[in-house]
Amino acid sequence: MGSCVSDLRIDPDGNYSEIYADDVPIIIPAKSSSNDSADIHSEHSSLSTSTKASIALGVTFGVLMVIITALIMFLFHRRKKQGPRGGYTPVRLSNYEKKVIKPPSLQDVTHHRFLWGTLGSDSWIYESIAVCLSIACLIAIACILLIYNKQLTPHLPSGVKLNTVVSILASVAKSALIFAVGQCIGQLRWITLRKARKRLASVQLYDNASRGPWGSILILLEDKYRSLVTVAALVIILALVFDPFVQQIISYPVKPTHRYSEGAEAAQSRHFQPNSSNYSDFTSAINTGIWADVIDFGLSCPTGNCTWAPYQSVEICSRCADIDPTRVVLSGWNVSLFNYSLFSPQTIPISISRINGTPSNFSIDITWRPTGVYDLLVPKVLYWIADTRPNQYLGDILSIDRVAGVDEPLVVVSKAELSLPETWPSNASDFLGVIEVTQVTECALAICAKRYNASVTNGVSSVQIMDEDLGSFYQDGYGDNCWKPSASPLTNWNDTNTDINPVGYSVDPVHYEFCGVEPGPYRMEDLLPLAGTLNKGYELDRVTKVWNSGTDYLATSSWVAKRATEFGFENVMENIAASVSKLARTTHSYPIYGVLTTQDSYVAVQWPWLALPVALLVAGIIVLVATAFITSRENVSLWKSSTLPLLFHGLEHSVVTRNMNERGPCEMASEMEQLAGDLIVDLAPSQEEGRIMLRGDSQSVEPALDRGLSRRQTF
Repeated sequence: MGSCVSDLRIDPDGNYSEIYADDVPIIIPAKSSSNDSADIHSEHSSLSTSTKASIALGVTFGVLMVIITALIMFLFHRRKKQGPRGGYTPVRLSNYEKKVIKPPSLQDVTHHRFLWGTLGSDSWIYESIAVCLSIACLIAIACILLIYNKQLTPHLPSGVKLNTVVSILASVAKSALIFAVGQCIGQLRWITLRKARKRLASVQLYDNASRGPWGSILILLEDKYRSLVTVAALVIILALVFDPFVQQIISYPVKPTHRYSEGAEAAQSRHFQPNSSNYSDFTSAINTGIWADVIDFGLSCPTGNCTWAPYQSVEICSRCADIDPTRVVLSGWNVSLFNYSLFSPQTIPISISRINGTPSNFSIDITWRPTGVYDLLVPKVLYWIADTRPNQYLGDILSIDRVAGVDEPLVVVSKAELSLPETWPSNASDFLGVIEVTQVTECALAICAKRYNASVTNGVSSVQIMDEDLGSFYQDGYGDNCWKPSASPLTNWNDTNTDINPVGYSVDPVHYEFCGVEPGPYRMEDLLPLAGTLNKGYELDRVTKVWNSGTDYLATSSWVAKRATEFGFENVMENIAASVSKLARTTHSYPIYGVLTTQDSYVAVQWPWLALPVALLVAGIIVLVATAFITSRENVSLWKSSTLPLLFHGLEHSVVTRNMNERGPCEMASEMEQLAGDLIVDLAPSQEEGRIMLRGDSQSVEPALDRGLSRRQTF
């Protein structure tokens, strides 16, 4: 999951671009940004995927309707031009037929009345429509797959699944194709009988083949791949796997999706102005920084995987550095002030400061126990607020020494570690002569502009500080103290575009500038409780009058000092800066929205599985065109799969009579099948009946030899 986030392409201005990872689109709408502005302007979205699919279906079936309408109109016009009797050549009629034939006027009425009804029977219009419908369905399937491929699994209306839509289209395509091919097999039956003599059982064999796969398998064994009916039978058989192949086209792999979302939110501060109104919050933030092991950055990521473009925020920075111990001045420490005769607790004043700095006062504590023993607690580790400026408010511009690389710190906290002797005489007055300052560390807190690179991976936040700009203070035209980042121009505070925050301070959020860094009577020195000592214990030997060392860190004057020593001075200062920075981001929040990553299912299309349905459709088209062409070329009546020709043009009477005399009436189906397997017939004009019949002997005459016999003209 973590690698998914790293694939995001984010430019320095915070703009996201659409990219691809592992052939899966990362859906990230572009974000309009100028200097990390918090205003988000969404672009005009294009048509949705569902809309595109609907348009594709509409266009596909719209074109189909146009083609079908044009085909029907063409055939209707052609049939109308032929006239009621224009498609016939007179044949010899029996006396009975002459009696029952309709008069011409009644035939005309019947022709017009049943023109639409006979159009499907006497032409390939239904089969052509079926093939066109099958083509349209496959095109629609291809369009839908092309549109939804590599997209999120769609949520269609009424809970319909994408597989359902594809399955319906595939079923329609297969049914239409089987109908057309089945009609072609039925027509090939008559073509075969017209061209050559066949066993009468082949009539039933062709009929079974047009009805389903089992009959098609039997006709394959009979035909032995020698004619067009083989191709038609293969289409019927392979249509069994039409639906499974179509279903195999779509899969739904689960992959990470990246999208720009307001759910992925990071807080940003564009100004930092502590004041009396948030005094308690400020104090709470400092205490949280002291006592918390980790300061949560406060990223909002509901999915547990988010990333943000690098952004800038005005906060508090902590800088620490070791300085030369000789720059620290100790004063006091006069143990000779100890009075042996008081038999009560006593204190000896001491102080520590930087050179030319303001001293911080502490004490050596002496306690007396009823047993007559004196205990001495001497500071070994000291924490103090360095360079406290009385009567100077936070943010006043004051030239002081550079501290830990910071020119204008808000506050400086120092830590000194002393080397104390193990023993010394109780009457020694120059205690400073045996004390040595071994290490001094100074940490400065200052306003700065941090540039973050934030992300959340598997629920774990990662916040990298890319840069810390300490900026600088300046005074505006009204004498107020203002702060700005190093790269920002001086703001014209007379410009009406600048904002006034709720407490009356000027703010320029675009350039991260602000004025009025004045907390009133509250100074950061007063709010920061990081001052105190850790003491080394001594016990007075009343006999030798010598102070003997006890246990280091026996007592502490401040639990905060103990915390700083155990957790680490620099770590505590970093935590204080982080906690106060979080307060700034919360109080002066400008939300930054990022990219939210979720595990979603995608539509993956395996195009090779579409090869069989397409091949079957192409084969079906070939069968239909070839059958229609052969029918026209061989002058075969267009009877297709109809069973009526067997009633109107069945076996010659003499054949039926002869075989019934020889084998009986053939009442059982098995008897008829046996006789049909032995009887060789063809479809030709019969001299005996005066019309086209199934002839079972060699007395057939070709149509060309009898001018009085001709088939009905068909399309």
